[in-house]
Amino acid sequence: MDPLLRDALDRAPRDAPPIEQVATEHRLAIPGGSIRLLHARPTHPVACRPVVMVPGFGVLPPGWHDWWAVLHGRAEVFYIETREKPTSALEPGADLSMEALVHDVAAGLEYFGLRGADVVLQGTSWGSSTILAGLASGAVSAETVLAWNIVPHLHFSRWALRHITPWLPFWVFGVTRDLISSVVFAGMEPAQRARLESFVKTADWRWKAAAEAQVDFELGELAPQIAQEVLVVVGVDEKVHSAEVSAELAALMPRGRLLTPAVSPAVNTRVGGIFALELAQVAAGAPLPAMLQAVEQPLTAQRARTPTPPA
Repeated sequence: MDPLLRDALDRAPRDAPPIEQVATEHRLAIPGGSIRLLHARPTHPVACRPVVMVPGFGVLPPGWHDWWAVLHGRAEVFYIETREKPTSALEPGADLSMEALVHDVAAGLEYFGLRGADVVLQGTSWGSSTILAGLASGAVSAETVLAWNIVPHLHFSRWALRHITPWLPFWVFGVTRDLISSVVFAGMEPAQRARLESFVKTADWRWKAAAEAQVDFELGELAPQIAQEVLVVVGVDEKVHSAEVSAELAALMPRGRLLTPAVSPAVNTRVGGIFALELAQVAAGAPLPAMLQAVEQPLTAQRARTPTPPA
């Protein structure tokens, strides 16, 4: 591990009250329901820019509490929960496509007056994919974008999502979720597996509907359309969040940059907070903080293998 990052990990706060206890909760109306937004103001700010978090598919704040512990009291934080999460209020038949999730992020930024603003917009996993889809379409914009552990497509069988799950009631998944977890998360390090299994237990009908609606989403098809600079980060390299795939996606983006801190799942979320705070302490357009420069990797080889998209 890079010495600068090791020192930051040693110094970073390790605990904080849950963000729900500190932040102001907002309900944002969307077509077919509403989503939850959180806003936490710092008590002892060290950052000059806010951090906006878009967490992964179905993930609730406890899943990224270590990230929040680093930022608590030190940076202004906005937390946008997209509609597939249990905190949303949706009417039956509500749109759960990727376009709908992008709408949630864009609407959340607009609600807080942050669209295109000088903020650090950070996504994790499917949240990263949602932000990047929004950048490609032009619906989402921010001065700094930090895409952590990108997932380019759903890690479920597309054949099953098209031909089996539409016919199955959600309770079948509820009964078999432990078995599904044991297969999908097999081979992961214990800390990463425990975190993923914890959020699987929160799954409800929105998961099934969202997976079916997003079955054809493929981020690789959109990446060449993303004109703005994106910092693609490989926190952990494992089955769902592949370092090789992240490098390929970064290379497909005209201004993609690849950062590989190569940390263990046990500290991955804390490092996510550390990187966000480092970026929030510098102005947009400034050189990358030294800690991030130390883990940046060239994309020369990946871009040499990537066909140039037609003009």
